Amino acid sequence: MTASTRHTGAGGRADTGLRGPVDPSIAVLSRRQWESLDDVYLSWTGEPSELLGEWRWLTRHMSGRSGTCSRARTGLRVPPGENRLTSTTVEVGGWCPEDHHRQGTDMDATVPRETFDTAYDQGWAGWTIGQPQPVVAELERQGWFRGSVLDAGCGTGDNTVLLVGRGHDVLGIDFSDRAVDLARRNAETHDVPARFEVADALALDGAERFDTVVDSALFHVFGADDRARYVDVLHRVCRPGARVFVLALALTDEPTFGPRISDAAISDAFTDGWELEDLSGSGYRAVARGDNATELGVDSGSLVDLPAWLARLRRV
Repeated sequence: MTASTRHTGAGGRADTGLRGPVDPSIAVLSRRQWESLDDVYLSWTGEPSELLGEWRWLTRHMSGRSGTCSRARTGLRVPPGENRLTSTTVEVGGWCPEDHHRQGTDMDATVPRETFDTAYDQGWAGWTIGQPQPVVAELERQGWFRGSVLDAGCGTGDNTVLLVGRGHDVLGIDFSDRAVDLARRNAETHDVPARFEVADALALDGAERFDTVVDSALFHVFGADDRARYVDVLHRVCRPGARVFVLALALTDEPTFGPRISDAAISDAFTDGWELEDLSGSGYRAVARGDNATELGVDSGSLVDLPAWLARLRRV
């Protein structure tokens, strides 16, 4: 089995020139390399049975034991044209959102899309908790949802299923085919006539049609440029007077994990055409696994409430 390693960092894509068997001795990165790292890919040729052992090693390696990134995510990706894992070249990739705000700054790059499909396929999607977000359930109880509702970045559909079950007209969208498939199964399980579509929240079209938008952990995965695009899209598809609720992981000094933003990232994005009615500290429920669970002092697989922001915005 042979391997090659390449990096994408602040200076662009570069090949490290490392060649040889996949083992810890060939891919230990310097601190400087890790600090400028956006993603890492290792590719090799081998039988599926051989890949399993290397996958276990890579997961350990990229979880930070050989570098500064403590919460890199890894995933198997089958090359284009292949529909199953075979004796062919397979890429294993990881992305570390920690590197984008290690010094207390907001996310400056959008989380790669493949990260989400990999998370669903590999079963480490920490945002998939098997229940609606408590904050969303409380907003519904308080009567904030009215008219036509958009669940932007609906994931496996727990919030949409809750709202439709309580009589609301809701469309759940996600750019992950895998997420939408799981959401539809979720609705069937709960015998709820929820509607889900595969759609890009950065490229929604159509006329003004939504009266309420719930964004549960979507806004915070965007870099600054995509945050601006997203806000423009929301303004276009919301009717005047519509309200948008943004629940996003908060950039704080408290122990937490995942992509995080400051409250200013929200208030600075929603300016022209929006009224910020409220922005306050809140909580986001997630599943902590592996190193994330260890750092929080809980068992892997535990539900935890992470620091978050809850914003209420009105389209003017």
